[in-house]
Amino acid sequence: MSEILRKIGRYYNVQFDGTKDTKLNEQTCTGKLFLSSNLDSVMTSVSMLSSTVYKRENNTIHIIKKEMPMKQMP
Repeated sequence: MSEILRKIGRYYNVQFDGTKDTKLNEQTCTGKLFLSSNLDSVMTSVSMLSSTVYKRENNTIHIIKKEMPMKQMP
């Protein structure tokens, strides 16, 4: 994922924050990502693949680990 974020950052001129906290750099992903889409569409795809949410502030994208609901015991 770190290579994907690096490419997104260069293409859209943005920086990422929070990738260490979410262990996003440890995840691997294969496939094609169409950067010609708008940034929000691209980041929505990344969020779905990585169980994260993102928040844009100017040229910085904050990535936050999505809280997983606790399973209830029967």
